[in-house]
Amino acid sequence: MLTTLIDITQATKGAILEIEDNETKHVYAREKGYDDWQPIELDMDLIEMYMNRDDGDYFINWSKVAEINSLGGKPNWKSIIIMPLREDQTTRGMIILSVPISIKEFDFSAFNFVDSVSGVVMKIIG
Repeated sequence: MLTTLIDITQATKGAILEIEDNETKHVYAREKGYDDWQPIELDMDLIEMYMNRDDGDYFINWSKVAEINSLGGKPNWKSIIIMPLREDQTTRGMIILSVPISIKEFDFSAFNFVDSVSGVVMKIIG
C-alpha cells in the first residue's frame, strides 16, 4: 500500500506509523525506487503536532532543512502530506509522504487521494 501511495502521489519517501497510547509502535518506511523497507528520518515535532488532530494537511516544511543541495548550496525543502489515522477519538496511525520541492509540490488532489485511502490504511494496520 505504501509503495502505491508513493507512486501515485509522486513522493520520494513515505512512512506509515502504527501508534499506540500516543507512542510510535512501528514505522514502515520506503523510499521511491526501493522494494524493501528503508529507514527514514522522522520529524517528531511534526508527528506530535498532528498526533491528536482529526485532519491531515499538506504544506512545505520551511522550518526543517534535512539536506543542502550540493550544487547550489540551497536548502532542499520538502513538500509534506501528513494524515493522522484516527478511530474513536484515538490516533492509531499516521501516513507521512514527502518530496523535495525542487521535484514537486503536493497539491490538493494528492492530499485528497491520501485522505480517501486513509480509511483502508487504517484497517490494514488495525
